[in-house]
Amino acid sequence: MSWGVSRKVASYYKSMPSLLLKVSGAIHKGFVIISLDEGTDTYIITLLDEKNQFVSSHDDIYCDSVGRIIDELIEKPSDMSDEEYKSVAIADSMSKLGE
Repeated sequence: MSWGVSRKVASYYKSMPSLLLKVSGAIHKGFVIISLDEGTDTYIITLLDEKNQFVSSHDDIYCDSVGRIIDELIEKPSDMSDEEYKSVAIADSMSKLGE
């Protein structure tokens, strides 16, 4: 829920079966594309901004790490302290509420 997923679309991205999520996380707002690299049986996570511009790509991700890595990319980086995250999350929530 904290990722603010508003749309989910099954598709192909760079010829790979993919799931496209529109997210509104505390750190990243835009799109997350989760693609299956069938040759290596791993996933590639690609971030696009709200204007569909490339932000970053992360490959060789095993299925047991997909959720954690997406969370670190769009909601709370692993090097962010709980206090820093609390401040960012509150500011993000207030901006979404228009305050």
